[in-house]
Amino acid sequence: MIKSSKDVTYWGLFVAIADYNGSKADLPIEEDTLISFPNELKKYSNWKEDHMKVLINEEATLANIIDGLNWLSNVSDDDDIVLFYFSGAG
Repeated sequence: MIKSSKDVTYWGLFVAIADYNGSKADLPIEEDTLISFPNELKKYSNWKEDHMKVLINEEATLANIIDGLNWLSNVSDDDDIVLFYFSGAG
């Protein structure tokens, strides 16, 4: 059976790290740039803000990333589009 686009929900976890606590791995990227991808997706009707989690710099802890992945697993189903996005060093 082919599902209609109404049955598809879009979910996303966006992780972006530029500040590695003053280490040599710090990236010269402004926070506005780090959140630009999820902000662009919000312009489309199928991407709803409450269906996205954004973890930037110090928010992007291992525990928060695991919680975000678990959240994606719990809220999505087989008909949904799920995006995990990571931007950072290494």
